[in-house]
Amino acid sequence: DADARSMVAGMHEYWEERPSNPEAFLRGFLERAGAVMWLPSPLPPPLAQSAALLRDYRFPGEAVIPLDELCRASFPKLVVSGGHHPVYEKICDTIADGIGGRRVVIEGAGHTVQATGERFNDELERLWTSAAARASFQR
Repeated sequence: DADARSMVAGMHEYWEERPSNPEAFLRGFLERAGAVMWLPSPLPPPLAQSAALLRDYRFPGEAVIPLDELCRASFPKLVVSGGHHPVYEKICDTIADGIGGRRVVIEGAGHTVQATGERFNDELERLWTSAAARASFQR
């Protein structure tokens, strides 16, 4: 997808030239990621520490996802997103299709769908229950 490729290329360029200051990095990262949020300045120490760690991570786009191998694997797969950015949704759709996974969008928590609580937990329980049923059937 052209939009996804453009966003990833822009993010990769930013990652290569990222500011050394954690606050500046986090603000630029969130802007490019399409996250709309207010950040205090200076950042509270835990957030500044998280920003510094994120800044020093390997660029996520470098990850190699073995889609074919995952698709052939017999366990159930689940790809969950928060519906907050069209490019992320396209990427999640592509991954779900590529691995033969079930695709779920849980609106309301942006990039942190795990923070939606019951809705996210219900999806995990459904995944684990289907995995347990599949495992007991194969015995």
